[in-house]
Amino acid sequence: MPATVAHVTLSTGFASRILDVDEAFAAMTGWRPEEANGQTLGILFGPWSNQQMVDRLLRALERGEGTDHLALKLYRHDGATFDAAVSLDVAEGEPGQPRPATCTIRNQGDAVDVAAPAPRGRQPWPPIACCPSCWGRCAMRSSSSTIRIGS
Repeated sequence: MPATVAHVTLSTGFASRILDVDEAFAAMTGWRPEEANGQTLGILFGPWSNQQMVDRLLRALERGEGTDHLALKLYRHDGATFDAAVSLDVAEGEPGQPRPATCTIRNQGDAVDVAAPAPRGRQPWPPIACCPSCWGRCAMRSSSSTIRIGS
């Protein structure tokens, strides 16, 4: 199976969030557009994602900078993982002002790992997280909504 390419439109800045996703993103990740829009990229990360690469991607997004292809293990809506190359292209605009960015996700093969069931009493992956480092287990998370990093 050839590598699939998906695109995500995001806002930049500290309060970055998903503005729009294409059909390939929905097919690749299992996140429907109405579920993904308004979330952070954190919905795609989990315990097997390389934290240094995740931090690099999120810092670039906060600063409104682009990135080359970063190799990451991403998580589908159902918790299965897949290897991807992720890059970020930011639209031109005023420095320091939020600008739209396009995140390109290239599925690096057709192998998808089946996620192990979540331990009892724990949230299945991927979690709805308030930040990429806590995966939804910190006190910042409210019971009615998720605190999002983004505007």
